Amino acid sequence: MFNVQEFVNTLTVEPDDEKLTQANEMVLLTTLICEDAWLCRQAMFGVAGAMERQIMFLGGTLIPNNERTLTRMSSEGVSSEAYVPAQWVGTSNSLNEHINDEIPIEDKIVNKQEFIEDLKHRMRTAAIIFAVHLREHDELSTELDQLSYYGIKASANAKRASVEASRKIG
Repeated sequence: MFNVQEFVNTLTVEPDDEKLTQANEMVLLTTLICEDAWLCRQAMFGVAGAMERQIMFLGGTLIPNNERTLTRMSSEGVSSEAYVPAQWVGTSNSLNEHINDEIPIEDKIVNKQEFIEDLKHRMRTAAIIFAVHLREHDELSTELDQLSYYGIKASANAKRASVEASRKIG
């Protein structure tokens, strides 16, 4: 499973990073709109959770799947007809040139590489938004004497495990 905390911790974000500035402005705007610390805390939790799930999807599913596709597209292949034990089976058309009138394979490879880079950029942006909203949520939680973001998640996981265990027993 993709580790969001590890990914966020490995990011290099400068204090004057445009995405960081925008994420901080997003928090400020949310704070101004909500006016109430409880409502604001819930909004921060919601955004942090959504970004965490987006990072998990991008890093754990979408990017790896597209990287595998890119590897397949750009490989020359290892298939040959040497494995055919009997000549009576015949030969395939694997040595014939493949003609694709739509998009040349080179362009498809470049398009896939650009798409993967865009996904990585999107994941970085989601991580910045996640980190900023997580920090704000936890600051508000401290002021309100409530559980932190990960405290809430740990409590929810414990409750789920308890319910699951009681189902197995009962």
